[in-house]
Amino acid sequence: MKFLNFLNEAHFNVYDMIIFMIMSQALIFSILLLARTDRHVSHFSLAAFIGSIGLGQFVFFLLYHPIAAGVLHHFLNEFGFALLTVVFYLQGLLLHSYIRTLTHGQFKVFPRDAIPLGIVFVVAAIASLVWNLPSLKSIASFFWKPFVLTSVIGFVVSLYYGVRAILFIRRYWEQLKNRFSTLEHLDIRWLLIFTSGFIVIWILQILPPFFYGWAPWWLQQSITHSTGLLSLVMINFVFFKGLMNARRVKWVRSEEQSVTPEVTKDTVDLSELKQKVDEQIRAQQLYARPHLNIERMAQLLELPVRQLSFLINHEFHQNYFEFINHYRLAEAKVRLASQEWTGSSVQEIYESVGFASRSTFFTLFKKLEGITPAEYRSKHLVQTQLD
Repeated sequence: MKFLNFLNEAHFNVYDMIIFMIMSQALIFSILLLARTDRHVSHFSLAAFIGSIGLGQFVFFLLYHPIAAGVLHHFLNEFGFALLTVVFYLQGLLLHSYIRTLTHGQFKVFPRDAIPLGIVFVVAAIASLVWNLPSLKSIASFFWKPFVLTSVIGFVVSLYYGVRAILFIRRYWEQLKNRFSTLEHLDIRWLLIFTSGFIVIWILQILPPFFYGWAPWWLQQSITHSTGLLSLVMINFVFFKGLMNARRVKWVRSEEQSVTPEVTKDTVDLSELKQKVDEQIRAQQLYARPHLNIERMAQLLELPVRQLSFLINHEFHQNYFEFINHYRLAEAKVRLASQEWTGSSVQEIYESVGFASRSTFFTLFKKLEGITPAEYRSKHLVQTQLD
């Protein structure tokens, strides 16, 4: 009879359903990533990250569901419960590793990444031993259980790695600008979106101990359920974006911009080299090639890539993207104001000087001149006629 009553009770709610949806999707997506015949190097780290999200939801279920937690208590003490929360630390680390693998083509975990793991272990050990001491009564009432405290620490660590991932993406974008003159085909906004999404999730998961007890019921439930729903959305987003964009992301090397002795002022006359590069670019109109990257440019100029990069950064005081588009804009202005090009459209002119994108041309032109190309053309052609 007790068993029948047990089956008749509602043990699963909407939140539990969301948890199991995340778990099942994370498992399926991880298997699909690992089972692909055309596996990209980043698919392994993405599978690990998505898997950690699913595992984290399973740990949530074990810790907070009354029946699951009751069964688990027969096997684990408070210390064991607290150690389960290590998965929340791993999520941020694996996200950062995925970003690094996707953009640099290599999976790396550094020894220093074990420091937060050690902190979680120490806090779990100490908290489980002294949790019921009278001196810790305020902390115990605030965090309820040792595993709640270690969970919060885990999410704080993941938040730290999430912020680092955002900064890493920004540095990666600057590295791309030092290699490519056209960036329209290199869309990294999806990386920023999904990383920011998980940062929001981890912030929301840190909050519960700080607002339970005073926040209204609807706010508590909204935050609790929104993390699950947002996790579900972000898992789908990163899975499909990761599959579609893995081979479109250009790898860069962290040491790519390092300065070596052969490119310093002591061994190279940079002023003479600067003049030579400028003359050759103008004479050969190298800027008119829309997809000319720095490696090909160095080849055409018969210079080492690092030497050309050093020259652009330290003598022209620009990155490669700014450097090439400076020439393109200068020539576009000449052609817009020239009577010889009056029969050509603005599009024909910006394409003739190497711009592959209308939006890039218009954005850079208006930033430089303060007016649109059409307005510039009209103004200067009228001036030419008056003269």
